[in-house]
Amino acid sequence: MKTISKIILCLFLFTGLTSYSQVDKKGDTKQKPTFEKLEEMRVGFVLKKLDLTDDEQSKFGPLYKKYRKEYLELMAGSGEFAHKRPKEEDIKKMSDQEAKAFIEDHLAQKRKMLNLKEKYFKEFGKIMTYKKVALLFQAEIDFQRKLFRSTRKGREKKEKRKP
Repeated sequence: MKTISKIILCLFLFTGLTSYSQVDKKGDTKQKPTFEKLEEMRVGFVLKKLDLTDDEQSKFGPLYKKYRKEYLELMAGSGEFAHKRPKEEDIKKMSDQEAKAFIEDHLAQKRKMLNLKEKYFKEFGKIMTYKKVALLFQAEIDFQRKLFRSTRKGREKKEKRKP
């Protein structure tokens, strides 16, 4: 049964990557994947790294989706915070009270993120070994790095094509 899961995972990744590399109207070979595609790619990447049993995978999938949903909701809230984040010259003009409020808001947002990760760390530990939980968080970091590298390479290629 584990072999079937691997085959399905490979097909899932292959279809995601082929749709990612289709030619757009301008002749560019890479289109930006939709948010949903990126999430699918993330899940596939994580599942491949974790090498879960069928039982672990059936329990992990729904819980991981729930975790990602809550994580993204928090990030959206932190995005609002980022828009409020003052520039260096604005910070220099702040009163001590304003600076204190800014720091407290920033730390509160970080605390919420940490609390979420701790909550799911425990939940994931009920499904799989903590070694795999550690691999999960590492796989998420690796996926993010891979995404940043491919984005950077795409920008560099685009800049080289400009006259």
